[in-house]
Amino acid sequence: MIMQRILDEKQKAAMQKDGSTLKYMYSVAGAGKGLAAGGWTLLVIGLALTAMVSTAGVPQMLVMGAVTILPGVLLVLLGKWKQDQRDHGWVQAYAECSGISEADVLQADAEFLDSRTAVVGVWGGDKNAKKKAGFVSPNYFKVPGIWPRLYRLQDVSACFFTDQFICEDGGYAKAVVIYGTSPERCTEIVDVSEKRAAEIIGAVKAAAPSVITDRCFQYEGQTYDALEQREQVIALYNRVMGQSAQ
Repeated sequence: MIMQRILDEKQKAAMQKDGSTLKYMYSVAGAGKGLAAGGWTLLVIGLALTAMVSTAGVPQMLVMGAVTILPGVLLVLLGKWKQDQRDHGWVQAYAECSGISEADVLQADAEFLDSRTAVVGVWGGDKNAKKKAGFVSPNYFKVPGIWPRLYRLQDVSACFFTDQFICEDGGYAKAVVIYGTSPERCTEIVDVSEKRAAEIIGAVKAAAPSVITDRCFQYEGQTYDALEQREQVIALYNRVMGQSAQ
């Protein structure tokens, strides 16, 4: 049995930026981070070089500072400004990437603090591991990874594991595959171990028992392969759910 990772209030509070968990997770990526990192690198190099020429006199130190330290400071400031501008649009980014409303994004963000919400995808020694995590709340599924991808659980038709996902290079990889209720809504979490896959799928299944979690299964005497028959599996799910709602 896979245990869900339920965090306490203090742990959840640590996974927030300006009071938002989704904004905190969204801040894991961005061009501003690269600029700032380059700026800090230039600053360190500049300070080291300035120290090396300190015995040569003040004019040489000023030249070295102008050539390396000042550009480094400017890059750091520019990177921070660009990152702040990017992070400011986190609600719109999640809505556009996920095909849901901004109201849904805000509701999902609020549900992160729900006592039933399970955090998934936190693994490895990466300092940004928590920012790359996902979570399953009572009504939403934030997919682990750097992309701002959210699903309403009522829109998830399948969430299953496969070790035969075909990569761009033609090789196979282990992956968790997620289908929405239309063939266009499909997401893959690639290079995930079976243990971590079970953690993700188990949390989704616990919150949404109707979701298909087997790659291969039988229904009404017909065999389905969810990886190879995406459209048929999604159509089956929609038909069964439509019948149950009647």
